[in-house]
Amino acid sequence: MTVRRPLTRLLVACGAALGAALTTLPSLAAAQVACNGGASCAITVTLRLGRPQVFRLALSEGTTTVPPLSSGDFATGFKDVSGPTVSVLANSPYRITVQAALATWQYSGTQANPAKGASDLQWSRSAVGPWLTSSNAGTLWPATGSSAPATAGTAVPLFYRTLWQWTSSPPGTYALPVNITLTSP
Repeated sequence: MTVRRPLTRLLVACGAALGAALTTLPSLAAAQVACNGGASCAITVTLRLGRPQVFRLALSEGTTTVPPLSSGDFATGFKDVSGPTVSVLANSPYRITVQAALATWQYSGTQANPAKGASDLQWSRSAVGPWLTSSNAGTLWPATGSSAPATAGTAVPLFYRTLWQWTSSPPGTYALPVNITLTSP
């Protein structure tokens, strides 16, 4: 008899579930739409879909390498380089911002870390400027206004200007992660 009790409980639970399912059938049938006509019959249905915001941000390259510096670069105090092209797909208004991910450049070399500030990296939408500092978030796109309209494909070029000084830029390797962010205002 102890073997039958668990089986009895299982049968009672299954019976209760089946009874609940059978009581919902009339409400399901009532929700259906029917058409009873002679030669023709038409039914209009409504389709509802929530439309989420959908964005896609792509870069033409994940790393930008600055060519070796020359004495002329130190004399002018900067070296310009083309960055990635930023591509966007968006079904609602958006904006793209650029900001250094760290306050200082990462340095590896034989001399003391110069703690080169993120402000020594500037960026622009054009190879000739105007140049904006990367230490604060700045809007890459749209060029004016607070947001750009939805787009089926917008490509925005990004250019970098790195600043260099004879006395505070020792030889070594410098790296600075940059956040390129797509947001909906």
